[in-house]
Order: sequence, then structure tokens, then C-alpha cells
Amino acid sequence: FNRLLSTGARVSTHVAVSWAEILLGNRLSGGVTPMLGFSVIQPLLRGSNRDIVLENLTQAERNTLYQLRAFNRYRQEFVVSVVTQYYLILQAHDAAENARKNYQTMLWLYRKTKLLTDAGRLPKFEADRAKSEALNALDTYVRQRKLHEQALDDYKIVLGVPAAARFTLDPAEIQQLRAAELPYPEFAEDEAVQTALQRRLDLVNVADFVVDAQRKVKVAEDALRAELNVGADIAELGRSGVDIGRQPRLDRGGRVMIDTGRPDPINDQVRAVIELDLPLERESEKNLYRKSLIALSQAQRNYELATDTTTLEVRRAYRDLKEAAERYRIQQESLAVAKDHFRRTYAMFQYGQASSRRLIDAQGDFHSAQDAATDALVDYTIATLNFYRDAGVMRVLPDGMWKVNAK
Repeated sequence: FNRLLSTGARVSTHVAVSWAEILLGNRLSGGVTPMLGFSVIQPLLRGSNRDIVLENLTQAERNTLYQLRAFNRYRQEFVVSVVTQYYLILQAHDAAENARKNYQTMLWLYRKTKLLTDAGRLPKFEADRAKSEALNALDTYVRQRKLHEQALDDYKIVLGVPAAARFTLDPAEIQQLRAAELPYPEFAEDEAVQTALQRRLDLVNVADFVVDAQRKVKVAEDALRAELNVGADIAELGRSGVDIGRQPRLDRGGRVMIDTGRPDPINDQVRAVIELDLPLERESEKNLYRKSLIALSQAQRNYELATDTTTLEVRRAYRDLKEAAERYRIQQESLAVAKDHFRRTYAMFQYGQASSRRLIDAQGDFHSAQDAATDALVDYTIATLNFYRDAGVMRVLPDGMWKVNAK
């Protein structure tokens, strides 16, 4: 076996047994020939530093750590993408439900207007307009239902579910989001950026790449030094008459012939070894040293670029989050106003104080406000997930769920 120690020492041992005598049928000469060899070489200059010797092991360990970080970063991105698509499907389902309710309301308005028109209380064009709005509402409902079904089929590919499987998402999730008090982002943008620079797993990997490049420069510097090795070489030859230095030969009959000679006594050899290599010719090592310096400069530039990119990503996610929060508040107020306006217009319509056109417009505004409020709610939820991901505070649990790791 060969073994490289952390001090740079190279230990080599070999044990061999010759069965030539037994194979030839000569059992009287001792049978086997054991041989033992042992050598150790200890460098004193080049290759004697512990960090230099263990560089390959260190790099292998760090590569494993990099893969773990990259995998956990991928889990964060994958969870966000899956949950994002989940909420978008819920939004499509909610839009389809709003379109269905809007169509039912428009159809009711048309029937009500038609009765009043037939009774001569309203002109005929108002019934025609109500019918046109009902047909448009039906067309919107058909398109929204198709979009929801198509999004659900696409989600089956993401989840790995058979395409023929039939399932629906729980619409109560949207209701829970509406009922929950969504927190407004109160932390500072600089605080979020600093957190991301410290905790983003992909950025930590890029930072460690610079450390790896620095170690490679030290290894290349060590290769430019003089080499001075000391050691010992021990060899032992057994008592059997077989001389391993002689090669077997074939006679005219094709038989294997080994010239054994006379039995030799035990022959022990101990040899001191001193190796000296002055740094007079180091062209290849100099080239490697230059390449390591270039690689270090490139790793530093990559880290600077990754730092700037991460900073911009966090700032963009922070602005998206604040915008989504503001839009959600605005759309909630707009929805309340549209709902109240429809109720008042409907009451006036029942007492003949409002035309069917005003009621249809109020219903259309209320339907648009419902879709806009749901869109703002989903956008805020997705923006929150993206911000947690980009800030590096999202932790994916073993069961696939996630939570915010603020520490």
C-alpha cells in the first residue's frame, strides 16, 4: 500500500509471495518466497506544509458543502415556484367563480329589464343592452373556466400527477388569505440587503470560491520552492531459491523454465535516501502560478458581481413587496366602495330611481373590483414569498413546508 501523511511523508510498503516452486512441483526447496519492501520519504521544503498536502481533501470537503448549499437553495426556489403556481391557480378559480356570479347577476338583470320592457315601463334598447351585457358575461365566464382548467392541467406536470387524474384545489385558501391580517413590511431596505449578503446560500458559495482560489495560489507558490526530501528504503528477500530478478523462459517444448540457482541467505538492504531539486527550472510551475493568480482575480470579480446582483434582487423584491402591499390596501378599499355603490344602485333600481344601465355599470364595476382585489392579494402573497427567498430567510423543512428563519 501507499500512504500520504499530512506532513507530506510518503510511506510505501509491498509484500509479495512467489509460488513458483509449488507451481513447478518442486516441494523440497521450501515452497514459497516471501519478500518485503518498505520505504518512507519526508519532504523538508516543497510539499512539507500540512495545508498544501491536505489541499485535495480540503477541496473535496468544501465541494460537498457547496453541493449541499446549492441543493438547499434549489429547494427554496422550487418551493416558491410551486407555491406561486398554486396561488395563481386559486386566483384563476376565483376569477372563474366571480365570472359565474357576474353572469348570473347580469342574466337576472336582463330578465328583470325584459319584464319591465314588456310592461312598457322601460324602452326596448335597455333590454337589448342588458341582454348584450349578459352574453358578454357568459363569454367571460367560459374563458375564465377554460383558463382555470388549463392551469390545473399544467400543474399536474409540476406535481408529477397523471394527466388523467381529476382533482381541485381548496378554494378556502383564498378565503383564509382574505381573513388574515397581512402584515405591512416595516423593516428597512438596508437591513434586508445586509441579511441577504450574510445568509444567501448561493452568495456564500461564491464567497468561498474566493477562499479556494487563495489556497490554490499558496499551493502554486509552494511548487516554486526547492525540493529536499530525506527518507529510508528497506528491502528483504526470503530464503527460497527463487530469484525474482530472473525472468521465466520457455523451452523448445513450450514449458516454463525458471533458473533458480543456489539458495541465498537472507539478504536485508537498508538504504538512506536524500533527494534535492533546486528551483532552477520551474517553467510549468510558474505558468500554474500565473493561472492561479488569474483564477483568484476572476473569483473576486465574480463575488463582486454576485454581491451586486444579490443586492439588486433584494431591492427589487422589497419594492415589489411594498407595492403589492399598497395595491392590496387600495383594492380592498376600492372593492368596498364598489360593493356599497352596487347595493345603493340596486335599491334605487327597485324603487324606479335608477335605470338598468346604471345598475349594469355598477355590477360591472363590482365584478372588476373583485378580480382586482384577488389579483392584489395573490400578488402580495407571491411577493412575500419572493422576498423571503431573495433575502435568504426562508427555511424549507424536511416535509416540504417552509417557514421564516429570522435568526
